[in-house]
Amino acid sequence: MCQIENIQEKNPVVFIKAIENEYFEKFMEGEIYMNTFSFFRKQENGDKTEGMLSYFTNSVAEIKTDSKTINAPFKNISLNQSFGNILCLYSVYNEKDEISENYLKVFEKRKMCVISPRPFLSRLVDKLNEKGYNILCGKVEYFNEDESQFSFLPPFRKQNKYSYENEYRILAYNTEDKPIEISIGSIKDIAFEVDFNSFPDNSSLNINFETKQINFY
Repeated sequence: MCQIENIQEKNPVVFIKAIENEYFEKFMEGEIYMNTFSFFRKQENGDKTEGMLSYFTNSVAEIKTDSKTINAPFKNISLNQSFGNILCLYSVYNEKDEISENYLKVFEKRKMCVISPRPFLSRLVDKLNEKGYNILCGKVEYFNEDESQFSFLPPFRKQNKYSYENEYRILAYNTEDKPIEISIGSIKDIAFEVDFNSFPDNSSLNINFETKQINFY
Protein backbone atom coordinates (compact mmCIF):
# COMPACT_ATOMS: atom_id res chain seq x y z
CA MET A 1 0.00 0.00 0.00
CA CYS A 2 1.32 3.46 -0.93
CA GLN A 3 0.65 6.90 0.47
CA ILE A 4 0.75 10.18 -1.42
CA GLU A 5 2.74 12.93 0.28
CA ASN A 6 1.15 16.31 -0.35
CA ILE A 7 -0.85 19.36 0.34
CA GLN A 8 -4.44 20.17 1.33
CA GLU A 9 -7.66 18.52 2.35
CA LYS A 10 -10.76 19.83 0.60
CA ASN A 11 -9.59 19.73 -3.01
CA PRO A 12 -7.93 16.68 -4.55
CA VAL A 13 -4.17 16.98 -4.99
CA VAL A 14 -3.86 14.01 -7.35
CA PHE A 15 -6.17 12.12 -9.69
CA ILE A 16 -5.40 8.55 -10.71
CA LYS A 17 -6.97 7.04 -13.81
CA ALA A 18 -6.88 3.35 -14.74
CA ILE A 19 -7.14 3.02 -18.51
CA GLU A 20 -7.33 0.02 -20.79
CA ASN A 21 -4.01 -0.31 -22.58
CA GLU A 22 -5.42 0.19 -26.07
CA TYR A 23 -6.92 3.57 -25.11
CA PHE A 24 -4.10 4.90 -22.95
CA GLU A 25 -2.33 6.98 -25.60
CA LYS A 26 -5.61 8.51 -26.80
CA PHE A 27 -6.38 9.56 -23.23
CA MET A 28 -2.94 11.14 -22.86
CA GLU A 29 -3.58 13.05 -26.09
CA GLY A 30 -6.69 14.48 -24.44
CA GLU A 31 -9.31 12.36 -26.17
CA ILE A 32 -11.78 11.97 -23.31
CA TYR A 33 -14.54 9.37 -23.43
CA MET A 34 -17.43 9.72 -20.99
CA ASN A 35 -19.74 6.74 -20.84
CA THR A 36 -23.38 6.64 -19.79
CA PHE A 37 -25.01 5.59 -16.52
CA SER A 38 -26.75 2.78 -18.39
CA PHE A 39 -23.40 1.45 -19.66
CA PHE A 40 -22.06 1.09 -16.11
CA ARG A 41 -25.27 -0.54 -14.88
CA LYS A 42 -24.94 -3.23 -17.57
CA GLN A 43 -21.36 -4.20 -16.69
CA GLU A 44 -20.92 -7.62 -15.07
CA ASN A 45 -19.47 -6.15 -11.87
CA GLY A 46 -21.02 -2.73 -12.31
CA ASP A 47 -23.17 -0.79 -9.85
CA LYS A 48 -26.76 -1.70 -10.74
CA THR A 49 -27.99 1.47 -8.99
CA GLU A 50 -25.74 3.77 -11.03
CA GLY A 51 -27.77 6.75 -12.20
CA MET A 52 -30.88 5.71 -10.27
CA LEU A 53 -32.66 8.40 -8.29
CA SER A 54 -33.97 6.26 -5.43
CA TYR A 55 -33.15 2.97 -3.77
CA PHE A 56 -34.92 0.67 -1.31
CA THR A 57 -32.92 -2.04 0.42
CA ASN A 58 -33.61 -4.78 3.00
CA SER A 59 -37.14 -3.53 3.51
CA VAL A 60 -40.67 -4.85 3.84
CA ALA A 61 -43.47 -3.73 1.56
CA GLU A 62 -46.97 -3.70 2.98
CA ILE A 63 -49.48 -4.90 0.39
CA LYS A 64 -53.17 -4.50 1.25
CA THR A 65 -56.03 -6.33 -0.39
CA ASP A 66 -59.74 -6.30 0.43
CA SER A 67 -59.36 -9.26 2.78
CA LYS A 68 -55.87 -9.07 4.25
CA THR A 69 -52.53 -7.31 4.54
CA ILE A 70 -49.34 -9.01 3.29
CA ASN A 71 -45.86 -8.01 4.40
CA ALA A 72 -43.48 -8.77 1.55
CA PRO A 73 -39.74 -8.52 2.26
CA PHE A 74 -37.39 -7.59 -0.57
CA LYS A 75 -33.63 -7.17 -0.93
CA ASN A 76 -33.47 -4.05 -3.08
CA ILE A 77 -35.34 -2.08 -5.69
CA SER A 78 -34.00 0.81 -7.72
CA LEU A 79 -36.30 3.37 -9.29
CA ASN A 80 -36.36 6.30 -11.67
CA GLN A 81 -33.49 6.15 -14.12
CA SER A 82 -31.60 9.38 -14.83
CA PHE A 83 -29.50 10.20 -17.86
CA GLY A 84 -25.98 11.51 -17.96
CA ASN A 85 -22.35 10.79 -18.77
CA ILE A 86 -19.58 10.41 -16.24
CA LEU A 87 -15.81 10.37 -16.04
CA CYS A 88 -14.56 8.54 -12.95
CA LEU A 89 -11.21 9.29 -11.30
CA TYR A 90 -9.53 7.96 -8.18
CA SER A 91 -8.95 10.96 -5.91
CA VAL A 92 -6.23 11.67 -3.36
CA TYR A 93 -6.72 14.53 -0.90
CA ASN A 94 -3.83 14.63 1.55
CA GLU A 95 -0.70 12.92 2.78
CA LYS A 96 -2.73 10.53 4.92
CA ASP A 97 -4.58 9.10 1.94
CA GLU A 98 -3.57 5.57 1.03
CA ILE A 99 -4.01 4.22 -2.45
CA SER A 100 -6.41 1.31 -2.12
CA GLU A 101 -4.81 -2.08 -2.65
CA ASN A 102 -8.18 -3.28 -3.89
CA TYR A 103 -8.26 -0.54 -6.53
CA LEU A 104 -4.78 -1.51 -7.77
CA LYS A 105 -5.80 -5.17 -7.82
CA VAL A 106 -9.11 -4.67 -9.65
CA PHE A 107 -7.39 -2.61 -12.35
CA GLU A 108 -4.02 -4.37 -12.36
CA LYS A 109 -4.25 -5.17 -16.08
CA ARG A 110 -4.72 -1.52 -17.00
CA LYS A 111 -2.19 1.25 -17.38
CA MET A 112 -2.40 3.99 -14.77
CA CYS A 113 -1.59 7.66 -14.92
CA VAL A 114 -1.48 10.40 -12.32
CA ILE A 115 -3.12 13.69 -13.22
CA SER A 116 -2.84 17.21 -11.82
CA PRO A 117 -6.49 17.92 -10.88
CA ARG A 118 -6.93 21.66 -11.27
CA PRO A 119 -5.70 22.12 -14.88
CA PHE A 120 -7.35 18.88 -15.97
CA LEU A 121 -10.74 19.90 -14.60
CA SER A 122 -10.40 23.38 -16.05
CA ARG A 123 -9.71 22.09 -19.56
CA LEU A 124 -12.41 19.41 -19.50
CA VAL A 125 -15.16 21.55 -17.98
CA ASP A 126 -14.41 24.43 -20.39
CA LYS A 127 -14.77 22.12 -23.39
CA LEU A 128 -17.95 20.52 -22.08
CA ASN A 129 -19.44 23.96 -21.42
CA GLU A 130 -18.57 24.99 -24.97
CA LYS A 131 -20.62 22.02 -26.17
CA GLY A 132 -23.58 23.15 -24.07
CA TYR A 133 -23.50 20.50 -21.34
CA ASN A 134 -24.47 21.23 -17.74
CA ILE A 135 -21.67 19.98 -15.51
CA LEU A 136 -21.34 18.83 -11.91
CA CYS A 137 -18.04 17.77 -10.34
CA GLY A 138 -17.37 16.33 -6.92
CA LYS A 139 -16.37 13.50 -4.63
CA VAL A 140 -18.65 10.47 -4.45
CA GLU A 141 -20.25 9.64 -1.09
CA TYR A 142 -20.65 5.96 -0.17
CA PHE A 143 -23.53 4.48 1.82
CA ASN A 144 -24.04 1.13 3.55
CA GLU A 145 -26.20 -0.93 1.22
CA ASP A 146 -26.77 -3.62 3.87
CA GLU A 147 -28.80 -1.38 6.16
CA SER A 148 -32.57 -1.17 5.77
CA GLN A 149 -33.30 2.17 4.20
CA PHE A 150 -34.94 4.25 1.57
CA SER A 151 -32.30 6.38 -0.05
CA PHE A 152 -32.37 9.17 -2.57
CA LEU A 153 -29.47 8.57 -4.92
CA PRO A 154 -28.15 11.77 -6.39
CA PRO A 155 -25.44 11.08 -8.97
CA PHE A 156 -22.70 11.39 -6.34
CA ARG A 157 -23.80 8.52 -4.06
CA LYS A 158 -22.77 4.88 -4.48
CA GLN A 159 -22.95 1.65 -2.52
CA ASN A 160 -20.21 1.16 0.06
CA LYS A 161 -18.83 -1.92 -1.69
CA TYR A 162 -17.39 0.44 -4.30
CA SER A 163 -15.66 2.70 -1.78
CA TYR A 164 -12.25 1.35 -2.81
CA GLU A 165 -12.65 3.48 -5.96
CA ASN A 166 -12.41 6.67 -3.84
CA GLU A 167 -14.11 8.31 -6.76
CA TYR A 168 -14.16 11.90 -7.92
CA ARG A 169 -16.75 12.28 -10.64
CA ILE A 170 -17.33 14.65 -13.54
CA LEU A 171 -20.97 14.47 -14.63
CA ALA A 172 -22.36 15.90 -17.86
CA TYR A 173 -26.15 15.89 -18.04
CA ASN A 174 -27.26 14.49 -21.36
CA THR A 175 -30.77 13.89 -22.68
CA GLU A 176 -29.40 11.28 -25.08
CA ASP A 177 -28.31 7.90 -23.76
CA LYS A 178 -25.03 7.74 -25.68
CA PRO A 179 -21.33 8.33 -24.92
CA ILE A 180 -19.67 11.73 -25.08
CA GLU A 181 -16.32 11.98 -26.87
CA ILE A 182 -14.50 15.26 -26.45
CA SER A 183 -10.98 16.52 -27.16
CA ILE A 184 -9.26 18.80 -24.65
CA GLY A 185 -5.78 18.72 -26.19
CA SER A 186 -2.77 16.79 -24.96
CA ILE A 187 -2.55 16.35 -21.19
CA LYS A 188 1.06 15.14 -21.24
CA ASP A 189 2.11 18.36 -19.52
CA ILE A 190 -0.13 17.60 -16.52
CA ALA A 191 -0.23 13.78 -16.45
CA PHE A 192 2.09 10.83 -16.79
CA GLU A 193 2.08 7.05 -16.55
CA VAL A 194 3.02 5.34 -13.31
CA ASP A 195 3.37 1.74 -12.18
CA PHE A 196 2.32 1.72 -8.53
CA ASN A 197 3.28 -1.93 -8.16
CA SER A 198 6.93 -0.97 -8.68
CA PHE A 199 7.04 0.85 -5.33
CA PRO A 200 7.68 -0.92 -2.01
CA ASP A 201 4.73 -1.59 0.26
CA ASN A 202 3.92 1.14 2.81
CA SER A 203 6.04 3.69 0.97
CA SER A 204 5.19 7.39 0.73
CA LEU A 205 5.19 8.97 -2.70
CA ASN A 206 6.06 12.51 -3.71
CA ILE A 207 4.72 13.39 -7.17
CA ASN A 208 6.32 16.17 -9.20
CA PHE A 209 4.25 17.08 -12.26
CA GLU A 210 6.92 19.48 -13.58
CA THR A 211 9.64 16.82 -13.78
CA LYS A 212 7.22 13.89 -14.32
CA GLN A 213 8.88 12.01 -11.49
CA ILE A 214 7.76 10.16 -8.38
CA ASN A 215 10.08 9.83 -5.42
CA PHE A 216 9.37 7.35 -2.66
CA TYR A 217 10.66 6.66 0.82
